[in-house]
Amino acid sequence: MNTQITLHYGVYQHIAPYWDGTTYYGTTWRLFYNETPGARVITRHEKVDMSPDRIYLSPPRLSFRAMSENNPKQLGIHFHASEPYDRAATRIYAVPLNDLLLKLLKQTLRETRPYPRFLTASGAMYATALTAICLTRIPEKDIQSETLDERIEEAMKFFCDHIRQRIDLEYVAEKVGLSKGAFIRLFKKETGSTPYAWLMDSRIAWACDLLTRDTIPIDLIAEHTGFNDRFHFSKAFKKRMGLAPAAYRDREPRPNQPEEPQKPTEPNSGNCES
Repeated sequence: MNTQITLHYGVYQHIAPYWDGTTYYGTTWRLFYNETPGARVITRHEKVDMSPDRIYLSPPRLSFRAMSENNPKQLGIHFHASEPYDRAATRIYAVPLNDLLLKLLKQTLRETRPYPRFLTASGAMYATALTAICLTRIPEKDIQSETLDERIEEAMKFFCDHIRQRIDLEYVAEKVGLSKGAFIRLFKKETGSTPYAWLMDSRIAWACDLLTRDTIPIDLIAEHTGFNDRFHFSKAFKKRMGLAPAAYRDREPRPNQPEEPQKPTEPNSGNCES
């Protein structure tokens, strides 16, 4: 198996303006290290007070509320990891610092640079090694290496390929050889979510990624993520994320930005997964 890690972007900064009760959700892994106590994440199932003697990993598709006090300085890295880590259970993973991780962490921090560059070439290599070793600390039971039912995988691919369009579940069910009711039951059994909820989460997750790019207008993001207009997009986004798209954009640290306005690209398999 050839597992690949791709750094998406990162920040090294004090987090009070961003970790103020805002809910975050995305399609990338996130690595967090806080130099001092004071950061906390809250998911549906747990509350985690982040300690300076640990590195924390948040997997794709995990929604969490970010809170802080005393304004700790944080290293945050967003990255993609391929199979089997793309199927890790959605919970926060705390990785105790050992000598090797501490050495890589210090080398990464030494190579950080002011926005928008973030890391030197050497720093990117250290950060990649840091994320890779942290991933190996995830318990085997949390790595879901088994494949989904092929009918559900076919349906998920259809959802991703047509994410901008109105999707008829009865049509998708017939396409994979099931009745609508049987399809919904099997989809929930395999993914833990209904087809509609999974599709909506995928659209919102894609929107979260697009909102980190200042040059893409929110109206265009709404169109490219399958919503009729900005009003319906903002309503659905706020229901899941707890704040409007513009407010989310203001709070989410951004990666390097191009100078020219962008149009959204279609989500790939890494951006639209169960």
